[in-house]
Amino acid sequence: MQIRLSGLPRIDPTHVARAALEIEMDGTCWELDETGEPPAIQFAGLLKRHDLDVILSEWATRLFFRCLRQQAERLRSSLPLNRG
Repeated sequence: MQIRLSGLPRIDPTHVARAALEIEMDGTCWELDETGEPPAIQFAGLLKRHDLDVILSEWATRLFFRCLRQQAERLRSSLPLNRG
C-alpha cells in the first residue's frame, strides 16, 4: 500500500490545508476525501480487507496516520494498524 496526497505528489503535506489521500495497492487507486464516508472509515475498511505487510508514503507517514487516527477517535471508530 502506498499513501500520498491526491494530485500533489511533490508538495509537503504539512503545507497543504486539506487534500484527499490517494491510496494505491496492487494497481488499484482509491481517493479518500470528505465527500462520502470519512477517510478514516474508508482507510480502516481497506486495512481490514487486505493483509498488508508494508505501508509506504511519499511524505511523513506519521502525519497521515495521526490525522486518520484523530478522525477515527472523533468518530468513535477504530483504525486497525496493528495485526493481532
